[in-house]
Amino acid sequence: MTDLRNELPDSQEALATVTDPATDDADLASVIPATAELDARAHTVGELATTPLDSQFSFLPGDPMAELRPTQERMEFIAAGGEQIAARIGHGYVYRTTVPQLMATPLLPASIGDSAAINELSLALASSLADSVDLVAALPADPAFDSTREQAGAAVERYEEWIVDYLAALRNGDAEQVQGFIRELDALRADLEQRITDSLLVLRSDLDRQIIDLAGDDSSRFVIPMGQSGHIWSDRYANLLDTWNRAEYIPM
Repeated sequence: MTDLRNELPDSQEALATVTDPATDDADLASVIPATAELDARAHTVGELATTPLDSQFSFLPGDPMAELRPTQERMEFIAAGGEQIAARIGHGYVYRTTVPQLMATPLLPASIGDSAAINELSLALASSLADSVDLVAALPADPAFDSTREQAGAAVERYEEWIVDYLAALRNGDAEQVQGFIRELDALRADLEQRITDSLLVLRSDLDRQIIDLAGDDSSRFVIPMGQSGHIWSDRYANLLDTWNRAEYIPM
């Protein structure tokens, strides 16, 4: 369990990286190993917590392992919390990296006189649509991102209709209408980018929660996963995990 606790600082950094809109692809790449390590160690602790104790000392009279069962139950609880934290950060990474790929297009022209060029563009947009449909279908279910997934699905549905409308306007040579469709697609993307930014802020607050009272009357509240102590046998090693799971707070 000490190893699991030691992973929490890296996990906090991974959470900050995923939820910060200013981070680039290189920064985001660092999230994967930190999250995978937390999940692996939580899984190991969970396996230890579910290993039967009695069978290992069946030759001893009485129940020599009775005193260890509360510790084992505690380990199982802590492991579940660690796996949940890793999953939420992992979901944040998936949404953060997937949404920018939706409705990706080549440079969209305002006019094309060559039918062969229109056909080539049509194939590129059809491929983009297929990729977008697959990406949305692969988005993991997570309450923090329900609104993003719903909006992404609606945007891709409109994108399918948009492709037909845009290509028709191109073939008709209506430059003004074409420009209008290009602006519409830009707006769809911008709205989706804003939605994922908002959802990532929800994720950040869901894992590391603080309510700050600026009046300064000592009514501020906070809660963090795990606990207030890094000592494995301390009563405060995981004393806040249950409070965090219930979405409750304690005074600062």
